[in-house]
Amino acid sequence: MKIAVCVKFTLDTKLPLEIFSGQLLEEGTAYGINPADLNALEFALDIKENSGAEVVVINLGSPSRDADLKQCLALGADRAVRIYDESIRDDDPYIKALVLAKAIELIGFDLILFGEKSRDTGNGMTGQMVAAMLNLPQIISVTNLSMDDGGKSITVSKRAPKGVRQKINCELPAVVTVSASTNGRRRYASWGKYLSSLEQKITVWDASSLGLDTQEIIMSPTMNLGLSFPKPRTKELPVPDVNMPTYDRILQLLSGGLSKRSGKVITGKPEEIIPQIIEILNRECIQ
Repeated sequence: MKIAVCVKFTLDTKLPLEIFSGQLLEEGTAYGINPADLNALEFALDIKENSGAEVVVINLGSPSRDADLKQCLALGADRAVRIYDESIRDDDPYIKALVLAKAIELIGFDLILFGEKSRDTGNGMTGQMVAAMLNLPQIISVTNLSMDDGGKSITVSKRAPKGVRQKINCELPAVVTVSASTNGRRRYASWGKYLSSLEQKITVWDASSLGLDTQEIIMSPTMNLGLSFPKPRTKELPVPDVNMPTYDRILQLLSGGLSKRSGKVITGKPEEIIPQIIEILNRECIQ
């Protein structure tokens, strides 16, 4: 059995970011494996340990990502493939899906795993477009995955609207996108595996290696017009009660409609306390 895990190395969004003229300034920024992709890799490595499989990580990126790919090898992946060509636009979901689909078709896999979406652009379209291009069934937003029927099918759990959990069985080959929040464990590479990964070779392909010509890579139905930070959410102010005095209405607007909590301590004998508690409950309409 062969499992492909498509990984993306994204900016650490916890660090300060700057955008100038619709472009992200990458100088001084830190990259790391996308959290959802790391969960997908974890699922693949679990299957490898329990059922036996070859795990191949695929990345569409520049040579600067080799160190990150070797981290995936140190975690337990068997091979790493990096696709890089100056003519490939890595900010276009359609182009990325086209290139990854060609690579997956060239190698041949039983199970293709993606992260549900990246933490930088958050498009969440690449895995689904790859499934459409390869004409394979797909399951999105998966939180748990296991093999069934001797490796011929998978059973997954996924989130549905209103907190509902779905359990789905799907025959292989298939494409699965994994949620960034799963119940799985996170493994860490040992020092020995890390040293071994430094000696492993990374397969590098360009557009011609995948049988793609320049026109296929340039022509895309989508276009990235620029980047911008999300606008701050407007705060809804409460409408003051018109029956309140003007002074109280102004205070309510200034406080954002939040009233300060106050407490009252009742002391005395039980026969004295009970009527007071009942009175408070009735006044606050608590039943």
